[in-house]
Amino acid sequence: DALQISFGLMKNDPEGRMSYPRHVYANPSHPAICPILSLGVLLFTRGAQAPESPTLLFGYNAKERFSAWLAKTCAANAHDIAGLGLSISDIGTHSFRKGVASALSNSPGGPQAVMVWLRAGWSLGGVQGRYIFEGSGGDQFVGRAATV
Repeated sequence: DALQISFGLMKNDPEGRMSYPRHVYANPSHPAICPILSLGVLLFTRGAQAPESPTLLFGYNAKERFSAWLAKTCAANAHDIAGLGLSISDIGTHSFRKGVASALSNSPGGPQAVMVWLRAGWSLGGVQGRYIFEGSGGDQFVGRAATV
């Protein structure tokens, strides 16, 4: 009942030696933010692979294109963002992962903070990074908690 995604390299694993799959779950309660529905809409409207692209979904420069899209979207909604007491400069591509990780780390009865940090791809530091790894079920718990 989960979509598994594997990343070759991450900030906390630059060599890709500990590349565990990440589990992504549907959010039937909030279809507007459901990652599975979003992926389905993308695939059915655009196809699985862009022409001339070596990657399955997002093609070249996905990071730069997403950053440009986010900046354009924020600029178009500057009044609404200011109404929330925020500045456009407060919103960046990191906001998506950090926002979820912050919310989950501060949830009573939620997943362990270390599991959240590993899921977010954050480095645990020297000694901790050598001895603390993802346990069985940790990623699944974080993934399910993120959909609520």
